[in-house]
Amino acid sequence: MNNFTDTDYANLALDKFLTIRINRLSSALGRQATVLLAKESNLSLLEWRLIRLLVNRPDSTARELNRVSGINTAQISHGVRRLDNRKLITVMRDPIDRRAYRLKLTTLGRQLYTQALPVMNRRYQALCALLSEEESKMITDILDRLDAHAKILDFPE
Repeated sequence: MNNFTDTDYANLALDKFLTIRINRLSSALGRQATVLLAKESNLSLLEWRLIRLLVNRPDSTARELNRVSGINTAQISHGVRRLDNRKLITVMRDPIDRRAYRLKLTTLGRQLYTQALPVMNRRYQALCALLSEEESKMITDILDRLDAHAKILDFPE
């Protein structure tokens, strides 16, 4: 689509940098969620994300959560410790792979999830309402391509 020379790239306005725009959007959505979660449930955004993952993937390991979410392992470890300390999850050694730990929501963890769910659902619905069905499919396709491209680690001349 765009054939930038090194000079073009060096002079590209910051608001045209796709990676900066994606990062800025991610940060803004994260701040928005953080405020809503603080009001509704006293969960951090990381805690919410891990709980949300465990609702959909009960009895997962940290590695499995990393694989499906892209949250880095250090953040997951930190979040798991916080959730465990708050008694929102149980951490049990995997009976097959003794190096791994299985994570499971506790009743309290599920209660906090249920408490935060309505506001997070309203937020998600409001975000989705900004897009038509066609735009939603288009952005999903674009994100899939960008995700695949992000895995490329070599760009020969």
